[in-house]
Amino acid sequence: MVYESFVQDSYATGVVTGGTSAHLGGLVGDIFGAGIASSYSVGAVEGGTDRTRGGLVGKINLSEFTTNFWDINTSGEDAHHGYGTCKGNNRNCRRNITGLTTSQFLSNLPAGFDPNIWGEKKNINGGYPYLLALPQK
Repeated sequence: MVYESFVQDSYATGVVTGGTSAHLGGLVGDIFGAGIASSYSVGAVEGGTDRTRGGLVGKINLSEFTTNFWDINTSGEDAHHGYGTCKGNNRNCRRNITGLTTSQFLSNLPAGFDPNIWGEKKNINGGYPYLLALPQK
């Protein structure tokens, strides 16, 4: 499938909050017919329900994922909740959205992240992976 929208090499670190009927994810709330690759989220996900909230994505419909992660410690979402609901290709969702602990995130670049695009140093971005092309503080 060819997607008109595709998110790649991105990350989110902020807290996401919403009501009980909202679709909440650390990176994306609701995605339909798009793709996400080489991305992660580490912020807390607050609100929603188990079926509408995920560490990375709240609701997935007919979308593809490759090499994506979320922090199971900081997000509040355990290793089984990378997404809230997934329609279309559930197997792809489970296989390509992986929960990592904070210590796993801070120890090395996640598997599959290109070291020509991503960097990781303790004094940049709180020790989490960062994009080399972006100016660092």
